[in-house]
Amino acid sequence: MHEGYYEGIVQLRNCTDDSIRLVRRLAKEKMPNMISEEKIVRGGVDFYVKKKSFLRFVASKVQERLGGEVIFSDKIHGIDKLTSKQIFRETVLINLPRLVKKEVVVFDGNVYSVFSVNKTKITLEDLSKKNKVIVDYNKEKLEKIDKKHKTQVTKNTPQLEVLHPTTYDSVPVVNQKKLPVGKNVKVIIFEDRLFLI
Repeated sequence: MHEGYYEGIVQLRNCTDDSIRLVRRLAKEKMPNMISEEKIVRGGVDFYVKKKSFLRFVASKVQERLGGEVIFSDKIHGIDKLTSKQIFRETVLINLPRLVKKEVVVFDGNVYSVFSVNKTKITLEDLSKKNKVIVDYNKEKLEKIDKKHKTQVTKNTPQLEVLHPTTYDSVPVVNQKKLPVGKNVKVIIFEDRLFLI
């Protein structure tokens, strides 16, 4: 096999550094030089791989861990001169969800943590009530909360309080836990309420 040889393409979209590292690690496990070339494209990365069999393997592993939509397609590449059969190059599109496990989102006015992600659905856990809901991430509007604040527990009886990151007052959190005073924690602020994450 020459250096630029490839039999298939893994198209990773909506990817993160972690998902790119996952594809590279899976490729290395299967064959040290599995990836012939990587191209950064609009919306993601294309991996040109030396074995078609790797496409189904990587698609199932990435989808199992990160969720998302997987679409296979193939394209005629040429004709085998010995057998006169058509040669196909296969492509797998792995369209990852916009969210990953443990991210915090707002859905229907409530604050949720992403509990799990599968092919087309996301399981969300309500941070205040601890109940879970399953939503289709392609159809529902989920607002991601990126800003996390580091703070400390200031009081743990009768309820848990933390140092407010902007006002520096001791305030209760919505989702109560048993934590020692002085413990470093992360919180998010939504509608003037603090949630432990």
